[in-house]
Amino acid sequence: MIRYEAIEERLYSPDTGWYIGYGIRAYRQTADCPEAVLTVSDISLSREQVTALAERCTKGQLAPIHLKDVIDDFLCQS
Repeated sequence: MIRYEAIEERLYSPDTGWYIGYGIRAYRQTADCPEAVLTVSDISLSREQVTALAERCTKGQLAPIHLKDVIDDFLCQS
C-alpha cells in the first residue's frame, strides 16, 4: 500500500526570502515501517490544498511514478 502525506518545508528564494511551502512524500508500507519512496518539494503555499491532494492520491492508490503528472495537473487547475 502507498500512502501520501503533505510535508511542510522551510524554503528560500532569492526573490522573496524564506517562506513555508508544502510538498508531498509517498511512503510504501513495509513489514517493519513505512519507507519513503518519493518526495516532491514546494508544490504550494497552501497546506489545505496539498493535504487534500495527498489524501486523493492515497485513496486512489496512485502509483508514485505518476505523482509528478498529477501535481502538474493540480498546478494547472490552481
